[in-house]
Amino acid sequence: MKKIVILLILFSSWYLNINATHNKGGYITYKHLSNLTYEITIFTYTDLTSPADRSELEVNWGDDIISNIPRISQEVVENNIQKSTYIGNHTYTCPKQYTISLNDPNRNSGILNIPNSVNVPFHIEAELFIPMDTSFNNSVDLFAPFVFYAETGKPFTHNLAAYDMDKDNLTFELIPSKNGIDQSIPGYTLPSNFSIDAINGEITWSSPQQQGDYVFTIKITECRDGQKVGSVLVDIQITVVPSFAINQFQGLATWSVDTNNNYSVTMAPNDSIELSLAYTESMTSSMDLLAYGEPFELGNSATFLADSIAFNFIRKKIKWRPSIANLRCQPYIITLRASSTFSDKINNDVTLTVYVNDPSLPNCSFTCASYVDTVTCEVTFDELTLYPNPTKDQLTIASEFTIQELIIFDMTGKQIKNTKHNSNKVSLNVRNLSAGVYI
Repeated sequence: MKKIVILLILFSSWYLNINATHNKGGYITYKHLSNLTYEITIFTYTDLTSPADRSELEVNWGDDIISNIPRISQEVVENNIQKSTYIGNHTYTCPKQYTISLNDPNRNSGILNIPNSVNVPFHIEAELFIPMDTSFNNSVDLFAPFVFYAETGKPFTHNLAAYDMDKDNLTFELIPSKNGIDQSIPGYTLPSNFSIDAINGEITWSSPQQQGDYVFTIKITECRDGQKVGSVLVDIQITVVPSFAINQFQGLATWSVDTNNNYSVTMAPNDSIELSLAYTESMTSSMDLLAYGEPFELGNSATFLADSIAFNFIRKKIKWRPSIANLRCQPYIITLRASSTFSDKINNDVTLTVYVNDPSLPNCSFTCASYVDTVTCEVTFDELTLYPNPTKDQLTIASEFTIQELIIFDMTGKQIKNTKHNSNKVSLNVRNLSAGVYI
């Protein structure tokens, strides 16, 4: 029996302004747990001065199920910006394509590239493709924290150091920000000279001019064996502020670059890289060089250690010796960030792309075909018959198709029974199951 619940919400125009929230960025990731059960994590960056604080968020799982998931942690990451983490689990009933999404009213007013932004929802989503076989996918994740400020008249570079635990190939693109699934924000525009590198994900804004808030959306797509297997949208709000100081990286002239003029190294397993990077600043402040990326999280982790420190000057050296276990087509993305305590706003990124390969690596193809969803989860009563239903001892399932596997879940998503078959008609003994409803 299908139950339809209609929720009627009444609000007046002041509601949008009171909840014009605070959202300065966010993204959704997912991890496969077992069978058709996934864990999602939502990261949001919000303004602490907003009265609308979210202890839980309403997520649409993409299968007509909407539920609230709780916040499990929060921390202040910069000035008045708070990072919140929300985690929830969900069990799907069928292998197919789903779009997991969050739509939260609303954005703050005055965003320069979104008309009437105070009335535009904050929207993020992730595409989940559940396969018919066991080649389950985990989404991309990010190592580097968000950067929220750019300086007028100065090149702005930012990299989130994306990685994929399944070693899938990643591609990056800028897309119009959204206010819903398949809905671009009307009138949304990108400022001139703003771009992203499709291979390493580095954002470049050659010379921001007008002070104020801007919103950007990055789509990160995963590809495996030439087939798209998932994607994540990352929403970022960047504020252009007055220029603070004379600051620059030093030592990059000795780094090798690829044909796209990106800093890049190609090496074989058991070879080593050793590169120096320095940063100077004219203002009196505390500075540091930080490093983010997968090589710093591995067993044979890379290091980034201080080599020289002086007044308004710091130099560090990055070292890494990859092993045969690090061999792959997908490059390693390393973000090196200069961070200054002056006004808590100055951050500058340099991206280093490292390829670890040798002749034993199969031909690396970076083409990516679109996912084609050919699965239907809806089964009519003509195709599937269960009797008696309800039952207390024996259940018979008959189908015009061959039944290969039956999985029974309780209403919490816990798997209760899993049986293999090769028949159009199957009988199950359910005497040991507690009274209740099962999927």
